[in-house]
Parts: sequence; structure tokens; C-alpha cells
Amino acid sequence: MIDCNGTVILTKLLISLQAREPHTCDSFLHPLISILSQISQKDQKFASKVRLINGVKTFHHFLRTYTYNHNKLLLPNLLIIRTLVLNNATSNILVKDGIVQSLEKILLTIGYSPSLKLRIIMNIYCCLSRSNLFCAIMVKLGHVPLLLEMFRRWDRFDGKMRLRTTSFTLLTLQHICLTKTGRNAIRANNGFAVLYKFCVLCPEDKLYDSLLSRVCAVINMCLERRDLPVPSLYGPYRFNLRNVSSSFQKSDFGSMSEESDSSDEDDEDEELEVENELLDGGSLKKTRRKSSGLHQVPLLYSFREFDQLQIYKKFFEEFYASPTDGSIPTDNSAISRQNSGISIGPPSNKIKSAVNIPFCDKIFTSIQGINCKRSFSSAYCTIANRVNSVNTFVKVAYPDMIGGKGAGLLEPLHSKDRNVCRTKLQSSVERGLNADRYLHNIVYDLDELAAAEVHIRTQDPAEMLCNKDIQKLGVKEPGSTARLRFESRFESGNLRKAIQVGTREYDLILTPDINSTSHHQWFYFEVSNMEANSTYVFNIVNCLKSNSQFNFGMKPLLFSVKEATLGRPGWRRIGTDICYYRNSYRFSNKRKKTYFTATFSFKFPHALDVCYFAYHFPYTYSLLLTQIWKWTCNAPNSSVYIRVDNLCSSLKNNQIPLITVSALDTPDNLLINREVIFLTSRVHPGESNASWVIDGLLEFLVSDSLPAVKLREKYILKIIPMLNVDGVINGCHRCGLTDEDLNRRWINPDPVTHSVIYHAKGLLEFSAHVLKKVPFVYCDFHGHSRRKNVFMYGCSPKESWLEADRESAQETSFEYLVLSHSMQKYCSAFSLPSCHFRVERSRESTARITVWREFGIQRSYTLEASYCGCDQGVYKGYHFDTLHLLEIGANFGVALSTLAEETVKRLDGFDTRMIERLVKETSPGFSNEDGEGSKDEDSDDDLLLDDDEDDDEESHRPES
Repeated sequence: MIDCNGTVILTKLLISLQAREPHTCDSFLHPLISILSQISQKDQKFASKVRLINGVKTFHHFLRTYTYNHNKLLLPNLLIIRTLVLNNATSNILVKDGIVQSLEKILLTIGYSPSLKLRIIMNIYCCLSRSNLFCAIMVKLGHVPLLLEMFRRWDRFDGKMRLRTTSFTLLTLQHICLTKTGRNAIRANNGFAVLYKFCVLCPEDKLYDSLLSRVCAVINMCLERRDLPVPSLYGPYRFNLRNVSSSFQKSDFGSMSEESDSSDEDDEDEELEVENELLDGGSLKKTRRKSSGLHQVPLLYSFREFDQLQIYKKFFEEFYASPTDGSIPTDNSAISRQNSGISIGPPSNKIKSAVNIPFCDKIFTSIQGINCKRSFSSAYCTIANRVNSVNTFVKVAYPDMIGGKGAGLLEPLHSKDRNVCRTKLQSSVERGLNADRYLHNIVYDLDELAAAEVHIRTQDPAEMLCNKDIQKLGVKEPGSTARLRFESRFESGNLRKAIQVGTREYDLILTPDINSTSHHQWFYFEVSNMEANSTYVFNIVNCLKSNSQFNFGMKPLLFSVKEATLGRPGWRRIGTDICYYRNSYRFSNKRKKTYFTATFSFKFPHALDVCYFAYHFPYTYSLLLTQIWKWTCNAPNSSVYIRVDNLCSSLKNNQIPLITVSALDTPDNLLINREVIFLTSRVHPGESNASWVIDGLLEFLVSDSLPAVKLREKYILKIIPMLNVDGVINGCHRCGLTDEDLNRRWINPDPVTHSVIYHAKGLLEFSAHVLKKVPFVYCDFHGHSRRKNVFMYGCSPKESWLEADRESAQETSFEYLVLSHSMQKYCSAFSLPSCHFRVERSRESTARITVWREFGIQRSYTLEASYCGCDQGVYKGYHFDTLHLLEIGANFGVALSTLAEETVKRLDGFDTRMIERLVKETSPGFSNEDGEGSKDEDSDDDLLLDDDEDDDEESHRPES
């Protein structure tokens, strides 16, 4: 019936019945509305179709007219209204048409007795309350007492009816809390007492965990405004961007973040499709909108002229120095553009002349003058003193100075204790209600230290950065109390404030990214002056993500200097009572949201030790340079061609290393005849696991193993192991010094503010358009905060949002799938079902899609490694250690070495059915690139699920 345009036909008939005298068509009305109620549950575009023929108010009319004397019509009418409120546009029409008053009358008519009608009404309330206008009207008409009374009777419902009805009521209250008048109304109607009573009497059954979480969230949101105890949401250190000349203008895609998908845009696309089909008189089937890909979005790439690309010639000296007759183009002829099926953007859209672009000498000086006979620690300290930072540093962190590796142990995931999480939630509520009863002793304040400017780093060798942690072991500082001492003023360190709130309990506040007010996730700090075998509690109170792997088994990391001196060095997973939940600290006036708390407990095994805590295994910029120093000193020169160049300088004038690795040139295997592979990593500073993976790959590349030799002989690898060096140095999580996600700047990067992206893209363009060598593989290494295992994202034109990509896709082009299948073969931690190859509109400005589309690199990937560990394979139930991350990098190298042979083996001579099976083996998964934006775990029984989204099967997001 849906395919036969039944929705439109029956709705038009209903509209015609509305014009007649009331009660003259009752015999037709009941079956007609009953049929439409069933259709509305199946037709995904029901709301848009009804709206386009002006039928929304008709359904509201019948709901309002036949509420009392036609009880049989009430339930099917409510089902239709529920479908209509799932769409933003139709819900707004209903709100303006007075749906609030209608719902109030129905609710008073049917009463609070548990019934299907009551549940559907509360579902409608929940969906409509996403509108601020609806919430304002509800508060004005006095609906808040009705909702609180509904919630107060939660224990009178039974089974699923209790859970669903109560959940809808809570979500409605939570949406109301987003408005100031709503919060005031809940306070004025004794809402705290009603909600807190639930916290006390909540059943122990885990089915009620999500309800308890939402109740605590509503209480926290309704508390009097509670701001973080910091002078500004910006960090204590700022980088002055006024003196940075930039021609950058944000493009449509350049300004998109990981949460930039707009439901409004999707609604507009759907409405246009429905409207066109209605006008054409055709059936409304699920078909893609046929239109030119060029009109779907303005993708404007900045192509560079031949002479502008010549600045990158010096980074490809192996091609020019090779004794071969292969010539490199030297004229100014037009450069052929190889895109994935479509050329997008006007050819005249060119960047400024190269003479105005700041560019550095290619000589990499950061590790010059360091004798290869020096120890690793000595070399690290020397390099660390050459680093330029925005933050003021006072020391070198001990774990980084000795290599920063884990203990090499297979450590199991944490098993969450639901009772502990419940206790933490209730404790958080009590602290919000009775804040004056708790201690508030500030024991570490980076803002105060920065303002005092006591510690100033100089170039005097006597005051160079070093580490004296071993001398501090077992020494109690004169006049020190029993309080812990904190420090984070070292490379990649992040801790802004520590507040003692109990005898051995501390609230910790993280520093935002430089020049930013957000991105709080990465932490790395030092603790000392502790007592042995006493339980300490640490609460990180300004986390921003709505959920965390701390809820699904991940533990924080600890490095003990005392343990290292006893011959047991390395980071270890520690902690008990680990939990992640919403607290009462308000983020800002605009977002109207609260922060989240990550809490854990720990007993220090040694008194007066020096310990370091971290979110994940730190990998600093200085550690990378020290590793490069080690590789260049130890690489077997007889077989390895390795060169380190300075690609460019960061905004803080730190060099960006570009590493070239291959085999030496031979008459039988000339360098100029080899394929090129480009690899990048660490565009997001907090994703240190990406650095460990690419470290493992580089260790593999300079080794003498047979797969490494094979890989070097076949390819020239260009590797940028750390794109965002300024962010890494200053302990940022996602951005650098400009408060911009550099992985959203690949379409049109600015040569000054996004210099590393600009020049990395220039290398790719030089290879593809000047050398005529389209890279065989491009891969960007990332870390993932929401999912477990290792997996990849790729680019399939058949799965692109752009119509032109799908039309130009070749039926037998499946080469992009082979690398992921090879990784499944060689890497125990790799999860093929977690991979996907969709080209999504919101990801167009990422590295993976930009280089695929602009340079025609078919094998363009993002490799994601979990911060946590694995839930499949031989490592199932265990954390990742640096040993495993290094192994993943080596596995990736093995997969690359066999990629050409695997491609031929899997695809040549295969029939269509074999190809289809290869595709089906790769699950569609879901998009959450760069570690953001979606739920990866089963959170139905989770105390800390995202309170802004309803996980109940009866409630959905607004239709899009």
C-alpha cells in the first residue's frame, strides 16, 4: 500500500471528511484512521508526505475532536501523532497548532493508570520536548507538576510499562531542564524531593540503572549553577594568533567537526525528493534522488600550478639522483587531475603564489650534534631542551626519558561493579545538594603558577630541563603535609587543578586545548608524597564526552619510578571502582550541558614514591625525535635507504620530520621505478596510540626481516609520523594552537595556520601530478576512544553520498578491500567486521576522503586503534600494551609487503559471486571516524549512557 501511494490517497480522503458535518462519516472514519495508523508505523516518509499535502493539522483536529466520545479512535490517532512528532517540521506545526493543550486534556481524561495509551502519550511528550518552544509552553501551562506526579507514581506500574513510561517521563523532564524556566519550575514544584526519593528507593535490578542515571542527570542540571572553579574556561596559557598572517577562510566542509551532521539538511533533502515525486504523480518508493553531483555540495579544492609544486622536488631527491633515463616533467603544461570519477571545483580556484608561502629548509636539525654513542636518556634530555612550547616546562618526565614503554604484560579489562557506579552517582548528587559539607583545599593550581611566572625556562645549560625523580624517592619534603603533591609542567602533561575534597579524595580539572575551551580527555600528570597501602580516590570532573571506555573495561595507566629502580619499569593498568558519569558542573551558557566525571581509586604500593598517571601510553615529540636519532644511528646502511627531512615548521617553530624509507638503488631495482606509499599519523595530539603503532611500523621498516626487505625493495615510503607536533608538546587532546581540528582542513588548508597539512598535501600532489606516481597506498593512523580492537575505514565510490561517485563506480573495482582482509590475516587484534568503506558528506574534509577524491588514490585509509583493548581474537578481554601496539605496526608492514600479491590472488580470475562474498565479509559497521560521535558498546544496562539520547525501542530521533 505504501508503494501504491496509499499514504497520500488516504490522507487526502481524511482531509475531505474533515470538511463535512461532524458525526456524518463515523462509519468511514474509524477504519480509515486505523489503516493510516498502521501505515504510519511502516512508511519512513509518512510525516513528510502528510506535511506536503497539508494534512498535519487534520490529524490533530480529529485527535482533539474525538477524544471523549470516540474512545476507539484515540489509540490509532495517538499512534499517527507519535509518528508525526518524530519529524522536526511536522512537530513544529503541531506545537503551533496547540498540541500541548490537547495532550493535557487527554492525559487528564485517561488518568495516571498504566495503559498503552499513557505510554504513547508520554512518548509523544518526550519527542516534542526536544523543541524549546514546546518546553516553554509546557512550563507556562503548568505541565511540570503533571510530569512530576507521573514520575512519583513510577512504582505503581508493572514490568516494561514501568520502565518505558518512566523513561519517557524522565527524558521529558531532562529536556525541560535545558531551559531556565524549566529548571525553576522543577525546583518550585518540589522536584528535588521527588527525584531524590527515587535515588534512595531505586530497585537493585540492573534494568533500572539507566533510569537512575537519568534521575541524577536531571537533579544535577536543576541545581543552582555550578561552574568549574577556574578563572576562565580557556587554559592558563594562550598562543597569540594575531601576529600569524593567514589567508584562511573556512569552507563549508572545513568548518565541519565530527558532530556536524545536520538533521535539518537531511530533512530538506527528503522533502525535496518527496515533493518531486508527488508533482510527477509517481509512486513514493525508496529511491535515491537523481541530480547532478556538482549541485549537491560545493567542493572547492585548491589546485596548485606546476611551478608552485617545485618546492617539493627536494623531498624526492631519490628519484632525481637515481641513474635512470626516466625524466621528470619540467614544462608548465597543465597537470592532469586524477579524481575518483569526477572533477569538482572550478579550475581557476588556485592558491596564492608560492613565493608568499613560508617554507623551511629541508635539513632536519633537531637531532644534529648528538653523538650516536650517547645513552637514550641523555639524548632525550638534549632533544627535549630544543623543543619550543607554549606551556612552561620545569622538568622532563621520567617515563618518557627512559623510552615510555609499557610493562609488556597482558592485563585484563576491568569488570565494572554496578553497585559502585550507583554509589558514585548518588554521591555526586549529594555533593551537588550539599556542597558546603565537603573539603575544598586547592593543592595544585596551574593558573596560579602561570600567573606568578616563577619558573622561567632559559638557555643556561645549568638550568636545562632534566629529571631528578630518583633523588626524591623516600624523601619527605620539610613542612609538607599528608596531602598529595601534583605536577604537570612537562612535555605532553595535562593537569590544571587538583582540589582535595576528602581525606584521600581529589577532584582533578584538566586543561583544555590551547586557545580552546573544550577537548578535555587526555591527562598526564605526576603525583608524589603519598602513603603506602591507603586508598586514594581521583575524580576527573571536566570530561566532555557523553560516554567513555572507562565504562567498558578500560583502566588508567600508572608509572612508578620506585618500581623502575627495582627493575620493573613500564606503564601498568591500575585502578578499582572505575566509573564515568554526568556531574553537576555546567559547561557553558550556550550549550546548557554539564561535564562528566571519570573516577577511579588506587592504593600506592610504595610510600613517598614518584608516580605518573596517564589516559594512555604517552608518546611525546621529544620521544619521536629520539627514536629517529636511534634509527638513523642503528639502521643497517648496507640495505636500508633512510632519510629524514624537515617538511616545514609548526606555528611554534618546531620541525616536522618527513621520513623516507626504501631499499638502496640497484641497477636491477631502480628507485624511480618503485611505487610510492604515503603514511601520516598523530593529527590528533591525544591519540598517542597512533604514534606507538607507526613507531612499530618504522621499527619493522628498518629491520632485516624478510617482509621488511621485500617492502623496502618494492616501495618508497614517505612517512610523517607526527602531524600536530605543537598539540602533542602542549598536552592537547584534539587540536593544535589554533583551536581547529586539522583533520577537517584537508580540502583547502592555509599555508600558515595549517602549514603541516598544506605541505603534506603538497607532497601528495607533487607525487601524483608531477612525478605521475599516484601513491599506491595512503593511510592516516588514529586512535579511537569509543570502540575496541583495530580496524580501518576506506573509500568505496559505490557507498558514497555523492551521486556522481556512485554512477562512475566500476563494477569490478574492489582493490580497496584487500588491505583490510590482509590485516585480518596478519594482525590478531584486527576486527574486519568493524571496518567500513563509506564516503560520507560530513567526512569530506578528512585526509582519507580528500586524497582519495582529489588525487585518485583508491587505497586511501584511516587505521584506528583502540585506547582500550580487544573484545575478539586472541587478545579478547585484555588491554593493549605498547608491545601490542608496536606489533600492530609491524603487522601493518607485513600486510603492505603482500598487498600487490594479495590483490592479484583475491581478485584476478574471481567470478562475480566471489567478489560479492569478499564485500559481504566486510560489515558496514558505522561511521565514527577520529574517535568521535557514536556509541560502540551495548549500553542498555549502562549507568552512564548518553542522557541526551533515548535508547528505548519505542522512542526514536526526529525523522530525517
